[in-house]
Parts: sequence; structure tokens; C-alpha cells
Amino acid sequence: MIGELSNRELIEEIEVTRKNMVLTGLGFGLTHPDTIELSHRLDNLLNDLYKPNNREQLFFYIDKG
Repeated sequence: MIGELSNRELIEEIEVTRKNMVLTGLGFGLTHPDTIELSHRLDNLLNDLYKPNNREQLFFYIDKG
């Protein structure tokens, strides 16, 4: 899905994709192909973020802010 992004970059990409998905959903509808595509992309980004080998680093990042 996404190459080697740091947790910070991944979180930023998640936020951008989430905002785009919401705006697309509001503008074109929740069943529009562009909204669905962004939803799938967001799912993949979140899966990458919460992979088992990434969890310890993620929680450290969240704790440190």
C-alpha cells in the first residue's frame, strides 16, 4: 500500500485522506466511487498504522506527542 512512511507521515496521510473522504462524501454522496475509493485508501492506511510490528512504536509516538 504505502511505502516506508514514518508514523508521523502515516498519521498526516491518514488525516488528509480522512478530510478528503468527508468532503467528497458531502459533495458527491457516500456511495460515489471517489468516496468509496478514499474510504478504501483510509482503511489501508489505518491497517498499516496498526500493524503488529508498528504498534509499540505507535504508542511511544502517541505518548510523546
